[in-house]
Amino acid sequence: NNMALAYEDEGDYKRAEAYYKRALAIMEGLRPGSILELALTWINLAVLYEKWGQEEEIDRCLAQAAEGFHSNEVAHDAYYAFNCRKSAATFGHFGYFRLDRELTEEAERIYAAARRESGKYEG
Repeated sequence: NNMALAYEDEGDYKRAEAYYKRALAIMEGLRPGSILELALTWINLAVLYEKWGQEEEIDRCLAQAAEGFHSNEVAHDAYYAFNCRKSAATFGHFGYFRLDRELTEEAERIYAAARRESGKYEG
């Protein structure tokens, strides 16, 4: 992913795509522990395709990413909440407003529960 992002920043979209696909292949072998990382890579790939002018690939990538966030194999913990919050706006950017709202609300629910458990709840 980091190599792909570096090539993307340099404008070498073809090489960035190759590295994203390589990252996806590696993480597929690490399932189920890599489901959120897979989702984030699919999101990164969607962003790359937008920059590259290959809009026809974006929906497929975002569908794969959404599948990761909806997986029953993913714990809804602080790490999940962090990734929900980090990814929600990108879904919204591409017009997936319901998913943007769903991920944002889920992150807030998880964080509020953590605050209550820690005794730092202000409400």
